[in-house]
Amino acid sequence: MAKQIKAIKCPQCGSTQIDGTGEDRYRCRSCSTEFWLDSDDITIHHKHEYVGMPTPTMGEDFLKKHKRWVYLISAGFVLLFFFGSTLSSLFSRETVVTSSVSDAFPSSSIYDRYRWDLEGLFPFIDRKGNPIIMTWGKREPMVGRSESEDGYFALSIDPDTKKVVKSQAMPELKQIKSAEARELADGRLYLIINKQKLYEINRTTYELREVTPAEDFPQIEELSKGIAEIDFYSADEEGLSLMTNLGRKYVLYPIIGKLYSDKTVWQQFSITPPNASTYTAFTFSSNDRNDYPDELIQLVKYQYRWQVGYPQAEPRFGWQKDYGGSGIFTDRSPYKKVFVLDWTRERSRLVSYQDFTPDAYYFSPKVLHYDAEQVLIAFRPTIASDSPYTYQCLDARTAEVKWTLQEEASSGSRLSVSRALRYKGGYLLTGYRDCKKITPSGKVAYELKVYDLINGEENN
Repeated sequence: MAKQIKAIKCPQCGSTQIDGTGEDRYRCRSCSTEFWLDSDDITIHHKHEYVGMPTPTMGEDFLKKHKRWVYLISAGFVLLFFFGSTLSSLFSRETVVTSSVSDAFPSSSIYDRYRWDLEGLFPFIDRKGNPIIMTWGKREPMVGRSESEDGYFALSIDPDTKKVVKSQAMPELKQIKSAEARELADGRLYLIINKQKLYEINRTTYELREVTPAEDFPQIEELSKGIAEIDFYSADEEGLSLMTNLGRKYVLYPIIGKLYSDKTVWQQFSITPPNASTYTAFTFSSNDRNDYPDELIQLVKYQYRWQVGYPQAEPRFGWQKDYGGSGIFTDRSPYKKVFVLDWTRERSRLVSYQDFTPDAYYFSPKVLHYDAEQVLIAFRPTIASDSPYTYQCLDARTAEVKWTLQEEASSGSRLSVSRALRYKGGYLLTGYRDCKKITPSGKVAYELKVYDLINGEENN
C-alpha cells in the first residue's frame, strides 16, 4: 500500500519539528519521542523517552502558546524566595556562636548554634601571662533545640588565638540587669552582677566562684545575716559598698577583711596604715573649674603612702583658688592659687608630685595604664571635638616618648577604650564590644570585634 503522508506531527506533543532517523522512523526535536510508520494500516507507533532530564522538555509550540503563564509562574517563585529571605533576616536576632567547649556545644550542626545577649568585656592576664577577655550574657538556641537549653553563661576568649576557651553556665541567674568587673590591688578579680551576686574569677581555670560571707568572711559578724545589695565603692577601687539583709550599709575592704560604716570609712583615708610604703602613680590634672581656664592640663607623676588593701583616696590636681576653708566667698575674699588643696593632700597621704611632661598639650586625656617602666596615655592633640585620639607610650622614669599611634579619623570622636593591659605581646585595649592589640613597638597587631568573632565561630 502506498504511503501518503502530507505532514508528520509528533504523537506525543504535536510538534512538526521532526527528524528522520531511518526508514519510516522519526524523532521529535521538542520532546525526543521516537516513532515509526506501519505501511499496512498506516498506524503510528511511538516510544517516549526523557533524555538527560528528570522531567520532560516542553515543546516549542507549547512554549509559544503558554510562555506568558510560564514567565508569570517563574517570576512568582523568584519573588517568593526573595521576600522569604528578607522576612527571615528581619525577624532574626544577633547570632553569637561559641566553640571549643564540648559540654556546652556538643555538635557542629547548624541547628546547634545559639544566639546571645552579651554584656560588655572584661580583660585580664591569666597565670601563664596570656590575655583573656571575659563576657557574660544569655544563651538561646536558634533552631531545633528545646527551651531548656536557654540560660546565662560566662564566656572566656583568647583574643590572640581567637578562640573561646571556657564557657560556664550560671543557672542561679534569671536575668542580667547590670554587670561590672574589677581587679583589686592583690590581683584578685571580682565580678558583680545585678548588684546582688559577687563572683571571683579564677585566673587559671577562668571559672567563676560565688563569694559568700559565710565562706569568705566568716570573721565579720555584721555580714552573718547575708547581703541584700553589693556594688563597687565609687570613692575607692579597693572597696565594696554593700547593704546587709538587715538594712545596714557598710564598705567592705576584702583584701584586709575589714568592714567600715559608710560614715567612718572617710576617716580611714587620712590615717596612715601600719605598714605603709611609698607608691608612684600617674594621673591627669583637671581644668573643669573656671578659676584658671587658660592653664594647661598636666600629666602628673606623684608619690603617696599606702598599704595594699587599705582605704586610699586619689588626689585631685588642678589650678584653683584656695580660700583657706569652706564657706561663701566673693571676689574680695582673700585666696591663693594652688595646684592641690591642703585637705586633699592630707586625705590622699600625698608625698610629692611633678609635672611629668611640661609644656605638652592634652585635650580630653586619660591614663590607660602605668607600671614601673611605662605609662600609656590617650588624648586629643587639639581641642576640636572630632579630633581623633592619639595613643602615646612614655618611659615611666624619664618621660621619653617610646611610640605614638594616632587613631584613624573615621574612628569617631569618643574614646572607646575602657581598660588597657600590658603583657609580653604588647598592650591589649578593650572597649564595650571590641579590642585592639598594640605591639611593643607601637604597631596595631589586630583589631577584633569580639562579638562578631563569637558570632562567626562554629561549634566543635
